[in-house]
Amino acid sequence: MGEIMLNWRTGQEFLNLTADSDFLQSDWWTVDPIYITATKAKASVAMFFFPECRVNWSPSPHLCVPPRNDGLTFADERVAKIVVEATK
Repeated sequence: MGEIMLNWRTGQEFLNLTADSDFLQSDWWTVDPIYITATKAKASVAMFFFPECRVNWSPSPHLCVPPRNDGLTFADERVAKIVVEATK
């Protein structure tokens, strides 16, 4: 999985809010995130990075670790283990 979504019908790319045009394309805001699609398919799902924990999606994430404000990254092994354990 990568940091983009591709509309295979139109060839449009959604670049994870890295381009100004990402905010203007209402098409992207009507599509479920991949974790929702996978959860609905009864798959075990983990997201290592999620920019916002207060999302209004259903189902909501069982575990969301917000961005760190202490200058450290999520490469911390302890945090990675918490995310992996949440999907078991």
